[in-house]
Amino acid sequence: MIRIKKENKKRKIYLAGCISHYLKNNQKEKATNWRSKIILNTLNCEIYNPMDLFLSDIQNLNHQMGLANNKFHLKQSDIIIVNLTNIEKSPGTLYELFTALSMNKTILGFGEHEWLEIPHFGQCFDYVFKNIDEILQFLPFM
Repeated sequence: MIRIKKENKKRKIYLAGCISHYLKNNQKEKATNWRSKIILNTLNCEIYNPMDLFLSDIQNLNHQMGLANNKFHLKQSDIIIVNLTNIEKSPGTLYELFTALSMNKTILGFGEHEWLEIPHFGQCFDYVFKNIDEILQFLPFM
């Protein structure tokens, strides 16, 4: 069930999706382009992009600190947007998804994936959109 916020506070959105796989394969744009589109086209929202921390001074950041940071921002977020592309290659995205689910967050997915047919996976999402544009059309109503 989608939980709609009616008060005028800024909604907090967390962007979850594959990062490491793309960076290892010199495809950084696949991790950044969709995030940039949401950031540039979403008003009255605070957006947390885990890629910012990932690309920061990463050699001084251990994995435990990164997970704690992500968990903190997941707790603060109202909406989690999950890019389903290559989710099977992204243990971090699966961690974010299942952590958000355990926190009873609104989880919006986009894209197509064969795992959506698996009840234990497909039921994690409040709604799955075909693409980013559909999410951007829907967000003002949340």
